[in-house]
This record gives sequence, structure tokens and C-alpha cells, in this order.
Amino acid sequence: IFMPVSGIVMGMNSGYGFPFFQWSFPGRETPNKPLAGKAYKAHKFIGQFYEYLIPLHIAAAGVHVVRGHTIFKRINPFAKA
Repeated sequence: IFMPVSGIVMGMNSGYGFPFFQWSFPGRETPNKPLAGKAYKAHKFIGQFYEYLIPLHIAAAGVHVVRGHTIFKRINPFAKA
């Protein structure tokens, strides 16, 4: 939830606004550049954190599969237990 919130704060306070699929929301008439800068840094930091966290999470799931654990059967709501 932090990524979209920081992106919206960044876009709205930069004065440029932000796109959302086919819509575009305008930014503030009087930009708050310091707040937009802080939101940008936070947005970038969390994005880089996810770039490492997601592959690590996938690798950990692979390790469990190799060890013979039935993790995917347990987390799949459509599989029979």
C-alpha cells in the first residue's frame, strides 16, 4: 500500500499530477517540492527493496519445494487438503 500512496503524494505535490490508466489527475497549483522529493526518495527506496525481496521470496518457495514441503497445496484455496 505504501508504493501507490507515495506515488500519488509525489505526483500531486510535484505539480505534474499523475496518470492512472486512461485518466490523468492534475497536480497542485502550488507545488510542494520538498514533500514531493521526500515521497520520491521513499518511493524509490521501497521499489528497490521489492526488487530484492520478491526474487528472494520466490527462491525461498523453491527451496521448500525441493525439500519436499507441500507449501503450494496448503496455500491454494482450491486444492484439497
